[in-house]
Amino acid sequence: QTLEAYQFTGNNPIALIDPDGTALTEPERKKAIQRAKQYVEENTSPGPSSYSLGAKGEPGEQVDCSGLVSNTIVHAGLPDPVLSGTGRGVQRIMQASRSVTESEIVAGNVVIIDFGKNGGTGHIGIITEVNRDENGNLISFKFIHSSSSKGPQESTYNVGGSRYYDDDDLYTGYYAWDTEDTAPRWNDPLNIINSLRDDILATNIQQPDATLVEVRNIGSQIELFVLSTKGIKNVIE
Repeated sequence: QTLEAYQFTGNNPIALIDPDGTALTEPERKKAIQRAKQYVEENTSPGPSSYSLGAKGEPGEQVDCSGLVSNTIVHAGLPDPVLSGTGRGVQRIMQASRSVTESEIVAGNVVIIDFGKNGGTGHIGIITEVNRDENGNLISFKFIHSSSSKGPQESTYNVGGSRYYDDDDLYTGYYAWDTEDTAPRWNDPLNIINSLRDDILATNIQQPDATLVEVRNIGSQIELFVLSTKGIKNVIE
């Protein structure tokens, strides 16, 4: 079977390359960030009156940290994570999300902050901007959250620098709540070939013992070679 070399990007390798799978769900994260910024913009009198524990108000109304984050997720078109799981709001958002590492953080992920209480899940915010050095190491990020002292606000965490609350609080985890992309990564033609391996073998040689052993780029096409009890065969229609 012959595949077009750029079939894995819909024949548009410039616009549709998505190496880490974040591009497909970027619109969801952008909507959430947009909503979070509305909370900050409409908090015209920052102070304790803008915050209430357990509140899930709209922008301009009282809201706590998990209420703000869960409302931004709902605004992005996903189910309210606070309505599922167990425990406090922060814990429920964590349970409904996927843990990501510091090297994987993108704008729209959420950050968990430990104030030395609640088992490391004392506070939560949505990341709005990520800054890295030329080697990809995290330098800083901005995040929007709602605190008991000011309500909705945007703060900055600098790696190795000052913390949001005090020098003792820890940034204990990062989570992705957006729709999980389970599709193969199409930055490499081998990924789409491997994903179609069973179909290719069943359709072209009908031998269960066959194994894909080589892939060759021939001009703008890809040739597949398989090994079976009948030897190596070039699978081309």
